[in-house]
Amino acid sequence: VQRHRQRIESAPPRHGATRHTVFAPRNAVFGYGVLQSLIVPGLSDGLFLPLSLAQPREAYRLALAAGLGTLVGATVSYWAGGNVLVSLMESYCRYFGINPEALARAEGLLTRYGWLLVVGSTFSPISTKLLSVSAAAFGMPYAVFIAALGLSRFARVYLFAWAIRKFGATVVREALGLRTEREQLSDSVDQRSGQA
Repeated sequence: VQRHRQRIESAPPRHGATRHTVFAPRNAVFGYGVLQSLIVPGLSDGLFLPLSLAQPREAYRLALAAGLGTLVGATVSYWAGGNVLVSLMESYCRYFGINPEALARAEGLLTRYGWLLVVGSTFSPISTKLLSVSAAAFGMPYAVFIAALGLSRFARVYLFAWAIRKFGATVVREALGLRTEREQLSDSVDQRSGQA
């Protein structure tokens, strides 16, 4: 921390920048991770990837912020599922016509194989919000849930960060099918000139 602080304080100031702006992207990625795990729909890497591609030297630090933010948000969602959804479970089951035996089977499967579902959800489009609430509502132990989510989420974001640092932002952008604003503008100019 001391070495990092010295590096920031000794760096020449950029136009309009302060030493606090260095942490702004990390704080934004952390905050987005928390919100995305709670209420915001969309990809969990929605802010991490663009900022990492824009600042490849910060990719590992941004990955740490993204992973921690997700874990904090998932913890709150887990708490909500364990305290709020459990009290409503009986009335929901009656409303949707779910019998107690089916609910007990689902709970048994989640208790037995839930950690695999958590790990798999990290690399799939399954929502972290839904998974966190469901894990708590069905009685998955918090330690198992958070360990599986943490290991798999950090593996994913650090894999992206490693790829960005190892192969460069341009290669990763191309592999993910992402285009820069300059490329989009160039294509739009080419299309217009082709129409003329």
